[in-house]
Amino acid sequence: MRIHLDITHPAHANFLRWPASLLRESGHSVSITCLRRGRLPLIVKELFPGFPLMEAGTYRRTLPGMLLGTGIARLLTLTDILSSERPDVLAGVAVFQPALLSGLLGFQTVATYDDPEHRLNYDLTKRLADTFLVPECMGESDPSVRTFRGLKEWAYLNPDRFTPDPSVPVMLGLEPFQYLFIRSIDTASMNYREQESDIIEGLYREGLSGRQTLLSLERKETAGEFPLWRILEEPVKDIHSLMYYSKMVLSSGDSMAREGAELGVPSIYCGTRDMKANSELMRLGLLTRSASPDEVMQRVNDAWRQTDPAAERRQRRDLLNSEWDDPGRIFTDLVMETVL
Repeated sequence: MRIHLDITHPAHANFLRWPASLLRESGHSVSITCLRRGRLPLIVKELFPGFPLMEAGTYRRTLPGMLLGTGIARLLTLTDILSSERPDVLAGVAVFQPALLSGLLGFQTVATYDDPEHRLNYDLTKRLADTFLVPECMGESDPSVRTFRGLKEWAYLNPDRFTPDPSVPVMLGLEPFQYLFIRSIDTASMNYREQESDIIEGLYREGLSGRQTLLSLERKETAGEFPLWRILEEPVKDIHSLMYYSKMVLSSGDSMAREGAELGVPSIYCGTRDMKANSELMRLGLLTRSASPDEVMQRVNDAWRQTDPAAERRQRRDLLNSEWDDPGRIFTDLVMETVL
């Protein structure tokens, strides 16, 4: 069977990495489209070696650009690509755009999503997908929606899929547990248009630059604002090992904040969105939310006093592994059921 994956975000690429490999090993033909968004095409090439990859659409920062370029123009490109590929199944995270074409082009759609707060994208995905999989904590009452315990990042961060490699920070001249990992996202995206743009800049001005700090910066053109921090150039070899061996993860975007928490690392979400996915980790005591530079600085100082970070991380990951499902396996099984 022909299976097509559509990817518009780095976290979606990580989620689909294992299902793509398993589907190909099972004898299915798997092709991929990805959005031209920052370093995303490079990341997808790194994570999916040997898979046919086509770029579809360009991420635009202005609202008209999103509607016309990322929206309509991308949909036309997807129409051309999928007309040629003729997949039996299209799968991915929030794949409402290609799902619009499913009736016209005759393919089934399997989708997952964990952001009901982005109401338009969530509702479109739920309405258009033939099979829709969401975390149980989303509180879905629709009997047609499939659910799992946990969050989608666990598909690639659970201990069966991910083993942290201590040599990764060492290769960058870093001592494990002796540096900070910070993620700064582009606030022009639809999810973050209302968010203050200087949260991470505020931390820099507060003096967080006094320690060894890695910065994953979505808008590389602003690198000059952080001269004392080390700017990562994506794709980064084993970025999750870099996160795991950091003293703390701070992120203005929600995806990496959750990744840090699920790795067992003390993590702070510095953004302003109220999200059910984040609340689940906060309920478990694995994630803190604060957009106050003063409060974040205090929590960083507290984290620096940890005496046995490795043991704490193992304990937190063991807790999640005992309570959560494997969403990657469930998603793959749903795709398999669709193509059989």
